[in-house]
Amino acid sequence: MSRYGIDVSEYQGNIRWQEVRRSGAEFAILRSVKRNLTPDKRFEENYRGCREQGLLAGVYKYSYAMTKKEARQEAWAVLELLAGRRLELPVFMDVEEPGHRALPKAELTALIRASLRTMIDGGYPAAIYCNLDWYRHVLETEAFRDTGFWIASYGPNNGQAVKKFQPEVGEICWQYTSRGSVPGIQGNVDLNLLYEDYGDGAAANGPVKPFRVQVSIDDLIIRTGPGIGYPRAGGYTGAGVFTIVAVAAGPGSAAGWGQLKSGAGWISLDYCRRLDS
Repeated sequence: MSRYGIDVSEYQGNIRWQEVRRSGAEFAILRSVKRNLTPDKRFEENYRGCREQGLLAGVYKYSYAMTKKEARQEAWAVLELLAGRRLELPVFMDVEEPGHRALPKAELTALIRASLRTMIDGGYPAAIYCNLDWYRHVLETEAFRDTGFWIASYGPNNGQAVKKFQPEVGEICWQYTSRGSVPGIQGNVDLNLLYEDYGDGAAANGPVKPFRVQVSIDDLIIRTGPGIGYPRAGGYTGAGVFTIVAVAAGPGSAAGWGQLKSGAGWISLDYCRRLDS
């Protein structure tokens, strides 16, 4: 069973978040900063509305970057806005700018990687938003095998989730219409389904029966405690298999945090695949 939610920006105006929550929405993905890297005018009130109503929250940044330097600048602006705030869902790099189609795939891949790496180094899980056409024909998807995707695939775009248009790719979320209608929001709004195995957070807090995980990236930050508010412990895991002896919920990781058996510290479980049942 998937979770139903929305993505919004200042274009939705003043959102009555209590009504949104009562309509059944369980999450919201918020626009972070605009093209000029200033905050979305409604970001603060939208983030506050999510927190007050208990919705899972993530953010997105529509990317205009044409170089790695510009991609990093965009990511830094998002990190400055977030300033360590809690997110249950990733920071999504929205890749659909027409100019990106003209770039050689290797250049586009490099600038996307630069953005994602900056987000991860800033303590937040990072993922990609694009439509199904871009996933199939523009992006070098093999280069992002360890990156989650949020995929737009509308079909008739009539405000309904039409099963036959659900993409076979995209581990995180399916945006199924841009013409949704939700109590508490005036006008159309994007509607999404969040897959059930994402965003649940850690199942428990404290010691657990030790289990092994496969880390999927080369430079997963080790922190002194379970959350991005804790300082770095002074290193990275590297890709490989590690043993977890405790789990905890904490800001900056939707899947929770795991304590390494070695005693080196805590790692985000967003970038880990559990090997033991």
